This record gives sequence, structure tokens and C-alpha cells, in this order.
Amino acid sequence: MMTPAPTTSYKPDPDSNLDHSTVSHLLGMAAGPPVRPADALAVRMQGDDGQAWAIKTLAKPPIEDLDNKSLLKPPVDLETLRLLHRMGKRHFHDAKDGDEQHAGLLWYLTAIAIAMVDHDELLSSQPRQEVVDAILVVADALPNPWRARLEAVDT
Repeated sequence: MMTPAPTTSYKPDPDSNLDHSTVSHLLGMAAGPPVRPADALAVRMQGDDGQAWAIKTLAKPPIEDLDNKSLLKPPVDLETLRLLHRMGKRHFHDAKDGDEQHAGLLWYLTAIAIAMVDHDELLSSQPRQEVVDAILVVADALPNPWRARLEAVDT
């Protein structure tokens, strides 16, 4: 004998402590928006080898002959930051795997942050506050001195 499928008029057991609105809320949370790329990058950097990965990535800028230490000494040339921004974006979109995509995003956000701090220039077409929020999520997972450099967008 087959049992009928529940209908939308189904009423949960009141003793179960899960009323209709609670179930709806939980289902809504489970089906929420996908994780933002900046959140995924922060999670990557907070993983077991995340800090080592971040340090290794930041040691090799995607621009030939660019010394990563020069990015820590303001002001960084704005044209260099524009190039770094474009290269990071290209690496993000052309990535073959997750780590390459994360590296592209890290350089993309780093270039945007430094341009904002050193030149008050927003290299992204996204709303400023959304960009700042993404940078801060990533900065929080970075080792110093990179963390301090990127967190300066919030001052």
C-alpha cells in the first residue's frame, strides 16, 4: 500500500518544535546564494596549508620583473596596479583549477586594495562597499604584512 505524498496543507507535528515557518527558514538558508569567490578564497587560506599557499602565491606576482615587496611600500605606481588588476582577472577567468583561480582573485583584490589606499582609485566596476567587503574578508585570512596592507582600505 502506497502512502500519499504530503501536500502543501501538511501541518508538522506541534510537538516536534519545527513549525512551518521554521522549516521554511531552514530550507531557505540551505538554498541560499552560493559562496562568494572572496569567501572561498578566505576559506582556502584558512585551511591546513593556506598560509603557506598564500605566502608562496604572493611571492610570485603575475607580472614579470615585479618585486612583490614593492607592493608593500606605498605609493605603488598606478599603471602597475592596473596591469596587476588585469592580470589577476585574466588568471581568475583562465584558471585550470581552484588554486589558480584563487591566486588570480588574490592578485585582483590586492591590486584593487592598493590602488584604493595609495591613489583613492577604484579599479573595479563593482560598488565600492562590495569591493571593500570582499577585500576585508580576504585580508583577514592573510598573513602580515599583507593583511595590514589590504585592511587599510577600511581606514
